[in-house]
Amino acid sequence: MMAKVDLSNVELTEKAKEKIEAYYGWSKDWVPLRISKTVTLMVPPEKCNDEYRLKFMRKMNMTDTPKPKHAKADIDIDEANRLLSEGHKKKEVAKMFGVSVVTLDKHLRDASVGGGN
Repeated sequence: MMAKVDLSNVELTEKAKEKIEAYYGWSKDWVPLRISKTVTLMVPPEKCNDEYRLKFMRKMNMTDTPKPKHAKADIDIDEANRLLSEGHKKKEVAKMFGVSVVTLDKHLRDASVGGGN
């Protein structure tokens, strides 16, 4: 689906406007439909509703809700340090806690500094 073009502020000859309207299927009575912060479409008045907006968003793989912030991983730092000192690899320890090695490193670093979020 192509985005509709608003020609209301453009100086064109009538013949040029007709050609553009025929190509894009645009009409002066169309209204703007806000899809997201950055996307607005010109649509016929009968399509200016939430149902059409959601249908377009699904078609374009856009999401209607913000992505959830990930909860802080539940890692027992003392246990992780004990396992690492016993000779387990970071990858194994991270897998035991269900996190990535990067996340494990971040938590270990935060704990050693005495901080964290």
